[in-house]
Amino acid sequence: KVFAVDGSVLEGGGQILRNSLAYSAILGYPVQIERIRAKRKTPGLAAQHLESFKLVRDVCKASFIGDKVGSTEVTFTPKRLAEGSFSADPKTAGAITLMVQASLFPLAFAGGTSEVDLKGGTDVDFSPPLDFLQRVLVPTVGRMGVEVSLDCDARGFFPKGGGHLGLWVTGLQGPLKPIDIGERGSVTRIAAVCYATPADGWLNEEDTMRTMEEFEPWLMSELADKGGKAPKCTVECNPEPSADGRTFMAAFEIVVETSTGGMFHGSSGAMEWKRNHGLYDIWYAAAEKALKPLKPQLASGAALDEHLVDQLILPASLAKGTSRILGAKELTLHAQTAIHIAEKMVPGVSFTVTNPKPNVTLIECTGIGRAPGAPPMQPPKGEEEVVVAKFPPGSLSEVAPEERWVADLRNDLGLFSAKFGVESKLEMGRDRIFVTGPGISKDDGWKTEMSRLLEYYELKGVQWR
Repeated sequence: KVFAVDGSVLEGGGQILRNSLAYSAILGYPVQIERIRAKRKTPGLAAQHLESFKLVRDVCKASFIGDKVGSTEVTFTPKRLAEGSFSADPKTAGAITLMVQASLFPLAFAGGTSEVDLKGGTDVDFSPPLDFLQRVLVPTVGRMGVEVSLDCDARGFFPKGGGHLGLWVTGLQGPLKPIDIGERGSVTRIAAVCYATPADGWLNEEDTMRTMEEFEPWLMSELADKGGKAPKCTVECNPEPSADGRTFMAAFEIVVETSTGGMFHGSSGAMEWKRNHGLYDIWYAAAEKALKPLKPQLASGAALDEHLVDQLILPASLAKGTSRILGAKELTLHAQTAIHIAEKMVPGVSFTVTNPKPNVTLIECTGIGRAPGAPPMQPPKGEEEVVVAKFPPGSLSEVAPEERWVADLRNDLGLFSAKFGVESKLEMGRDRIFVTGPGISKDDGWKTEMSRLLEYYELKGVQWR
């Protein structure tokens, strides 16, 4: 039986592809992904997505129908996971870090030690930078039992790409361990890295000394907990190789660690560096850019970075035991999507999403204890059912989509979907909300909660169909 996944729901992009692909390879049942990136400006598979599919295909000796750029429907039928030497190269600036995300856990469940040669972009927009992968994701999943090492031969940037990364993954000896990052704790370490890609491999000593001397007290004042014990703070300035030796970029990357094992990451992204301009000035501008979203995260009460939250849903769903992940008040769309796909594809997984305090969201996931080498599973049973909440004409269709409360409603519907394991879709032009899920017509618990939500937004006169 082939399990169908709608590639347009919630985040509606690459994460659905990567997580569905990884689950198919690890759990051993075929998946058909339909309506791939249907709502995006350019629907279908991009080169980076296609390379991710091909890489995981090779790891599990799968058959793959729809293997071309632009495909809006693919069927992936896995066989046995096996370690080996693999490679992926989209021949664009496609994000290497996203190809790693797609393949990391299939490689971990493959046994032995696998090596992957990856080419593309290491630091490109709309994807995690290499620093996040190296200093945040890898050590965090290491706590769950995944051994990973990386070696970057060259940084790759948009539009040329050309980055080159070596990845080594040691196979698991048993199920993944659960992870508990359910408390924020206190800031214990601040570690900043400023890098640039000079042609000769040398950085101006005056710029680097000034940066290290001035950034440390500045970062302490911006990021350390007020009134608490002073954390350790380090600032490094490093030259990095670019693909062609003629691409001059600079960036500021920072990791903040807490006493409970939480990690937060800030990044300026790669910024063009004009060689007649001092590096201190561009690193300072880069640092200000990185700190702007980082500071509110640290102040939110969340225990870990919002981008790390969604990356831990997949391993938590497969781990043996209960993981606790404390995110911010509003889970990102990527996190909501990860929970949605896990509940659809992992038989026996259990999620509880609560708000222990008004400004935070606690995700508790009891995983299935999937062991390496375990026999293939059958896909989840149960036909999808649809219930429609229909409103009087004009209730939604006459509302401007950019109004703030509409965005709030969409976010709350995402949280509702994650909590009840359903999909809630707002169709403003037709004055209705679709709720889709297995067996929902026999359980009114979700409907009571939905009614409260609609009452809060003063949406009256609903008819259930």
